[in-house]
Amino acid sequence: MDIGTIIIVVLVVLLLFSIIGHIIVIKPVPNPVPVPVPVPVGGCAGTRYGCCPNSNIPKINFWGTNCFAPNPPPPNPPPPNPTPMVGGCAGTRYGCCPNGVTPKMNYVGSNFY
Repeated sequence: MDIGTIIIVVLVVLLLFSIIGHIIVIKPVPNPVPVPVPVPVGGCAGTRYGCCPNSNIPKINFWGTNCFAPNPPPPNPPPPNPTPMVGGCAGTRYGCCPNGVTPKMNYVGSNFY
């Protein structure tokens, strides 16, 4: 091999390296995985100690020392009017004798004279 052939072979090899070096390999880009958005928890469930009873005011500590005292329960309703006691002849088993005062001992009223 003469020197001219060696130079041509070296130039061809360099040309191939130059062309191969300019080839861009495109890698497929993976689809991005969607990041789940955290759902904010609101209201009493989102506080450290919850809320005051029957309220949406958050407690500042476990005991809820910032909570107002609960409202006292409403007073009991007044008792119904008592049924008047039935007395006299209407309160006896057989009623009264004809005098209207003495109760009968039986249906016939044998204790009345």
